[in-house]
Amino acid sequence: MPTAARRCPATRTQTASVRASSSICSSALVADTETPDRIVDFEQGVEAVRCALRELKPRCREVFLLRSVDGLGYDAIAERLGISKRTVEREMKHALDVCQRRLKRASK
Repeated sequence: MPTAARRCPATRTQTASVRASSSICSSALVADTETPDRIVDFEQGVEAVRCALRELKPRCREVFLLRSVDGLGYDAIAERLGISKRTVEREMKHALDVCQRRLKRASK
C-alpha cells in the first residue's frame, strides 16, 4: 500500500465523492508508455490526489470536481453553487495547492 494511502483516513462520504477524481487521471495513462515504474508512479499520484481531495472542505472539493471532472467553467460553477466567481477562483487555487503539496510528498 502506498505511503500516502496509509496516512490518509477517509469517511464514507469523502470516499464516494473522491471516486470521481480517478477519471481525471485515468485517461492520462497511455498504453504504449506503460512500464512498471510509470504505473507505480501514476498510481501513487492518483492516490495522492485522492488523499488531497479528502483534506478539502466540501465546497472546495465540489468546485474542484465540477471544474476537473465535469469541465464546467468558473461562471457556471459559481451559478450552480450560488457563490461568486471570485470565490470559485479562490477555492480552485486552494484545491490545486493542496493537490500539488500532496503530489510533492508522494514523489519523495
